[in-house]
Parts: sequence; structure tokens; C-alpha cells
Amino acid sequence: FHTSEDMRLLRKRFIVETINSQFKDHLRIEEPLARSYQGLTTRLWGAVLAFTFAQYLNRKTGRPLLAVKSVLV
Repeated sequence: FHTSEDMRLLRKRFIVETINSQFKDHLRIEEPLARSYQGLTTRLWGAVLAFTFAQYLNRKTGRPLLAVKSVLV
């Protein structure tokens, strides 16, 4: 049986795993196609910015915060 602390940690893990999956699938982080370190950091910052903006829009429209794909597509 899981304690309340275990359940809290499992909920947080679910959120982290979902965000990692979204970065990998929707924002294509696994293959950044950067030719330099500056290009890589620019690509990563752009992905973080897009993800954060999608969450902001979701909050403003009352949608679930992790429903990022509908905003990015």
C-alpha cells in the first residue's frame, strides 16, 4: 500500500514524465539539429519559451496546463 507521501511523489513524477515526453515528442528536443553550442542553447531556450507560453495560454483559457500539444499545433 502507498502512503500519502508516496502518492504525492507519484503525482509529481507523473508531471515530470509528462513534461519530458512533451519536450521530446512535440518540441523535438532529442534531435536539436544545432551546428554550434550557441545554436543548441538558442534551440533549447526557444523550446522552453514555447512550452511556457503554451502553459500560460492554457491557464488563461481554463484548459489543463499540460495540454500543450493543442496550443503548439
